[in-house]
Amino acid sequence: MALFRKADLEDFDAILPLKNEVHQKHVQAEPDFYRNLQNAITKEEYAQELQMHEVYVLEDNNKIIGYSFCYVMEIKDHPLILNQKIFFIDDYCVARREKRKGYGRAMFEELEKLAKAQGCTSIELNVWDFNEEAKTFYKSMQMRRTRIRMQKALG
Repeated sequence: MALFRKADLEDFDAILPLKNEVHQKHVQAEPDFYRNLQNAITKEEYAQELQMHEVYVLEDNNKIIGYSFCYVMEIKDHPLILNQKIFFIDDYCVARREKRKGYGRAMFEELEKLAKAQGCTSIELNVWDFNEEAKTFYKSMQMRRTRIRMQKALG
């Protein structure tokens, strides 16, 4: 049975290979945007993330197989936008070897419970257009496309 819990600094060594896995996928698809680094995050940067975000891990048999970096964003009294409290998933990963086993769904459902408990009105995230696997997964979690970001390189 998988265990969903808040991450701590001791989880860095287990999260790093997963962060690297995600980063390399992005480097390969968008080499003009992402730096090709050996490590996607340092321990110091991870410690800062723990202060700035809600970071969660999913464990199975005492091994971290997934993580999520999240934060809550509130829009209040905006002249054009309705008041809302958004649970934003900034980074989400299930280890490649553990995909299609229900872990991604389990972790997302736990995040959804947290978002509801915090009074959030929605869950949002960004996903790169090349990432068909992620888009399919998020659609299966009843997420819908709300915006499209466009780019034209000038150099």
